[in-house]
Amino acid sequence: MFLEIEWEEIANLLNLVTGWKLTRNEYLETGERIHTLTRAFNVREGFSLKDDKLPPRQMNGPTPKGKAKGCKAFISEEDFEKCLDKYYRLRGWSKEGKPTYNTLVKLGLKDVAEDLKKRKIMASKK
Repeated sequence: MFLEIEWEEIANLLNLVTGWKLTRNEYLETGERIHTLTRAFNVREGFSLKDDKLPPRQMNGPTPKGKAKGCKAFISEEDFEKCLDKYYRLRGWSKEGKPTYNTLVKLGLKDVAEDLKKRKIMASKK
């Protein structure tokens, strides 16, 4: 049985626990900011598109052993790359998986955008 709860209820519960007075959208934007800031940090530390991969056992052929022995891959590499492309677009990141300058500024992270720009690792285009 799943607990069904609406976003508005989650925001109200978080406000009760924290004493804050944020709306559902403000919580969602906070989550987006956290996720994009984490990505910007990883980009600064050298992570790139090549690091966004699933474990080989989930990508290549049937599982060789264990309870899932013989099960086929969950997703093909081609489908995974298409999904990753779309995911980056929805996040406001470049095709290389880097947050764009505009996305960082929109989320109130202009200082991070300027730092990536200064280091010459800013996303080229969306």
